Amino acid sequence: MTNSKPENWEDKVSFAELFEANKGPKYDKGEKDFGNPDKSLDKKEKTLYVGKLQDKLDLHGRFVNEIEDEIIQYIKECRQRNLSFVLIVVGQGQHSKDGKSKLRPEAMRILNNLKNNHLVRDFKIAKPSDGGYGALYVYLK
Repeated sequence: MTNSKPENWEDKVSFAELFEANKGPKYDKGEKDFGNPDKSLDKKEKTLYVGKLQDKLDLHGRFVNEIEDEIIQYIKECRQRNLSFVLIVVGQGQHSKDGKSKLRPEAMRILNNLKNNHLVRDFKIAKPSDGGYGALYVYLK
């Protein structure tokens, strides 16, 4: 068995070199699937925030494994009350060991499943005045 190396193998960079060059893994704020929370809103995005919040669910102090049932029940109750625009507060993670919200990614996963199941029309990161990165606007069907 011969050890054949790809052409220009000297130019290839190892995973370890890439890892070191990028200074380790970067925290993903959900930008790929849910938009960049730090980006300023353009005119089109600002129109999504029209309307008055009708209700709010505050999840501060909850554990990640506790919020799924609570969010689902809350969304169902809001739909029964014919609400269309609510806020879910997940916190920014200031009190977590690494300073990152543990609830936000889980809440977004749950809301995405509810969106796929036609219970939620859409959800977005809230304006800074409503909690910004630590809160989510939820638009119900």
